[in-house]
Amino acid sequence: MTKSLLGLTAVLSLFLALAGCRGERVTIVTTTSLDNSGLLEEILPHFEAEHGIRTRIVAVGTGAAIQMGRLGETDILLVHDPALEQEFMDEGFGALRQTIVYNDFLIVGPDALPAKTLADALGLIHGNLTFYSRGDDSGTHARELYLWETFGYDIDGFGGWYKETGQGMGSTMNMASTTAGYTLTDRGTYLAMRANLHIGVAYENPEDEGLHNLYSIIKVSSEIRGGDGEAARVFFDWFTSAATVNMIGEYRVDGERLFIPLEE
Repeated sequence: MTKSLLGLTAVLSLFLALAGCRGERVTIVTTTSLDNSGLLEEILPHFEAEHGIRTRIVAVGTGAAIQMGRLGETDILLVHDPALEQEFMDEGFGALRQTIVYNDFLIVGPDALPAKTLADALGLIHGNLTFYSRGDDSGTHARELYLWETFGYDIDGFGGWYKETGQGMGSTMNMASTTAGYTLTDRGTYLAMRANLHIGVAYENPEDEGLHNLYSIIKVSSEIRGGDGEAARVFFDWFTSAATVNMIGEYRVDGERLFIPLEE
């Protein structure tokens, strides 16, 4: 078979695969922080127009998202808890995984904290200021617990100043905003919501890797989800493509970038 014929066969195979996906729907379970940022609302119409595949978004905490993946209730996961993601992959529930962008976590509240380090900031909050924890097994909640533990705190001994909301990032920030409390949030959600909040950045350090917030995409195994998984694979390839990652990196709210491509 000639090279030209081989090339034509490959193109035809790809065309038929994409054509077979048209009219299908990809279910995407994502974090409330990513959903609140407005990013998916901005970019998914480009995917649907290009491939003719509809998308359905479900926004929950990362822990709940991973569990939905284990139960085969979604095609795609967009999550931000690397340890939990790796466990999911090691257990055979995920077919493909790629970390693509990041932003950072910061503490927001009614007043700036006079702290030079994260340890100082947590020390000022501990026992003195109202702090809202998401308490929902989300990626943000997992990072918050990790930070308290890293600096020697045991949340089991925390008093009434520490309040678990059991809610998503948007709701938790609103609670902090209406009661002059503090909370840990990702920068993207804060920037997307800050116009309607009465709190600001209380502590930040984008250079602190402990505050880096990595977002990954996972394609759930077809054996778990059922079906041939072709539409999900098309979405995975589109989402991880250089063009889409660049589009995510260019997404801004009030002129500020919400996400930074990992390879930048």
